[in-house]
Amino acid sequence: MEKLLPRAAASGEIVVLCDQDDRWDPQKLAAVVRAFQKGSTTLWVGNAHLIDEKGKRYPSVSLWSGVHLVSSDLLGEDGLLHELGLRRLVLGQTVTGAAMAIRSDVVSAALPFPPNLHEAFLHDGWLAVFAALTGDIVMEPRHLTEYRQHERQFTAMSLVVGSREGHRPRERADRDTTIRAETARLDLVLNAVAATDSQSFRADRVEHLQSLRNFLVMRRRPTFASVFHHFAKGDYRRFANSARTFILDLLRAFRRPTSLRLHTGRVA
Repeated sequence: MEKLLPRAAASGEIVVLCDQDDRWDPQKLAAVVRAFQKGSTTLWVGNAHLIDEKGKRYPSVSLWSGVHLVSSDLLGEDGLLHELGLRRLVLGQTVTGAAMAIRSDVVSAALPFPPNLHEAFLHDGWLAVFAALTGDIVMEPRHLTEYRQHERQFTAMSLVVGSREGHRPRERADRDTTIRAETARLDLVLNAVAATDSQSFRADRVEHLQSLRNFLVMRRRPTFASVFHHFAKGDYRRFANSARTFILDLLRAFRRPTSLRLHTGRVA
């Protein structure tokens, strides 16, 4: 994939990813072209029917429902990406290459992939984050792709594993594991952004991810001072469950060993 993407990006203004065993509606490419006629569009995200190995559709399920996605999860009433939408893209399991299109210059900016990329992202999720940091997203609710699911396939975006209806179960993890995983994803993105020569990233969105990272790092080892500092900044309202999370972190700070909560100066 990484070897083919530069060739695709160099051959036109839009890259449309394709799995060889999926089916496209005849109107798909026309919908993609219309979306990118708006110059600020960097990513097109389409819905899709899920089909089995023989081409039979899974009943009452789609690509978006399989990953628990609706348009409002990413876009506001104004049609623009909101902060929670950007965060959702960083968390992954939101878009899949079989039903997306991306502007070529964004593809070039996202390459080369970090050596440890697949510890946190699939290639399509990585490209989607770079697109979100650069411009606007268009979500197409029509099912213009038939996305084939194989009985024995298993990737982070497999939607029928363990579920006859095609819905991917929501994964649960403890608090520390969740924070560590999201921080690792943010570090991967922010380090890659800092290393690129691209000048097209939106400063407000990069700043949002940096602020989110700082907040999550604090939450791993909260102190009274750091908790109140981030509360005063509004970070608990912006990035967490506001007062509830604030109180929980205060309790965690209180329960930490005294030797970790107190700072003593060095004795001369």
